[in-house]
Amino acid sequence: GVGSLAAALPPAAAYPHFEFGDARRGELQSTFDFAAENGRLDAKQTYKLMFSKAEREEYGWAQFEEDLHATCGAAKESGTMAWGDVVSFLDDNL
Repeated sequence: GVGSLAAALPPAAAYPHFEFGDARRGELQSTFDFAAENGRLDAKQTYKLMFSKAEREEYGWAQFEEDLHATCGAAKESGTMAWGDVVSFLDDNL
């Protein structure tokens, strides 16, 4: 059935494109916290967690990186993101 297919997909793929409601943010935060070291995660890894494959095909890494640097100076300096950076990015860009 549809349920088992959804369970097999990465969490981002189960949501409407580029819609980050509370459920998706909560799931993303759990994944981010699990993957992060000392509360920070490589920006490219974070990008892959944030967006489904289909979303990444529309919204490439170069565009994300440009938007990230415009939103978030610390991420530009370090090449990493904290959860607060993810939230700021989503609020400012999506």
